[in-house]
Amino acid sequence: QVAFKAVGAAISVITDRISAIGGAIVKVFKGDFKGAAEDAKSAVSGLGEEIVKETKQMIELTKTLQKVKDAERDFSIERAQTNQVIAEARLLAEDETASYEERLEALKKANDLEISTTEKAIALQKEKLEAKKAEVEASESLAEDLDEIAALEVELIDMQTASFMKRKRLMTAEETLRTEQQAAANT
Repeated sequence: QVAFKAVGAAISVITDRISAIGGAIVKVFKGDFKGAAEDAKSAVSGLGEEIVKETKQMIELTKTLQKVKDAERDFSIERAQTNQVIAEARLLAEDETASYEERLEALKKANDLEISTTEKAIALQKEKLEAKKAEVEASESLAEDLDEIAALEVELIDMQTASFMKRKRLMTAEETLRTEQQAAANT
């Protein structure tokens, strides 16, 4: 994938330069020989450097996106394990045979885990979004690229919202348990 992106960057530079030469040809037919010569000269000057620069940039962006994908894959396992621990903690919190302290501690653990894993997920999503934005800025952007950026932004917002809702449920459960503990202490 890195090689394809690098070749694509080089082709993009060459295509841009060919377009500039096309503009010079148009000027020749209009009789603007001086303008045509300037356009042709600017079209070929620095071509090699620009190809190298844009190819390196695309390679780095592609590597960054690949690292993010690898991190997401690893994180998906961590997230599943965290969800399992959170579910177990919620079950313990509902277990009336356990002490209130044990139940409250389980809810606190679940909430702390939710916060830490969500922070990791959001950081990964932000990194992915920024890398994609940089990739689109470095090349010709198509409607599909802009759609992908919008989808990544929506996914980020959805992640934040889902986490907020899960933390709210956990805090509500903790508050309910504290109220039960208080009521039991008063009787």
